[in-house]
Amino acid sequence: MSKKKYKRKYLIIDPAFQVRTSVIITASTAVFFILLDIVIISATKSHLLAMNLPPGSFEPFLRKLIIFQIVILLLFICIQFFGLLIYTHKIAGPMVKVKNILRNTINGQKNTNTRFRDGDFFFDVAELITAVDQKLLERDDEVNKLTKQIDQVFIKLPSDVQDEGHIIKNQVQKLKIFDKI
Repeated sequence: MSKKKYKRKYLIIDPAFQVRTSVIITASTAVFFILLDIVIISATKSHLLAMNLPPGSFEPFLRKLIIFQIVILLLFICIQFFGLLIYTHKIAGPMVKVKNILRNTINGQKNTNTRFRDGDFFFDVAELITAVDQKLLERDDEVNKLTKQIDQVFIKLPSDVQDEGHIIKNQVQKLKIFDKI
């Protein structure tokens, strides 16, 4: 039986994180390579001047070298930026899912068997979320058992005490985490 692959439809799912991170890393890399290119061109020019070539004879070569370096730099920047978007996607995807799971939990919805996609980071977080959800479900089961015990005790008592029992029962029910079990 083949394992079903879950792929995201969009490359950018958390623009604030993905684009900002990709821009910062790409920009810092570009600055490094621009400085490196300046050093290379200066060293090349110094070497050519030391060869006692006629003035202006190596200028076309330097222009072509500069254009070549600019083209390579732009190509590298594009490839790196796109690669970083893919890489940050493997971080942003699980974090978006974790945020949604936490929102669901706050709203009283249970999350069963939290999974991330192959290649994503933070698989241990998915396992921890599943374990926490299991503990919360167990807690809710205990609250349900306690509620039934309260019903059994107060049903045998006079009606005015039963009203107090319903109040206590409602307070105990508020201890439940998940509304929909």
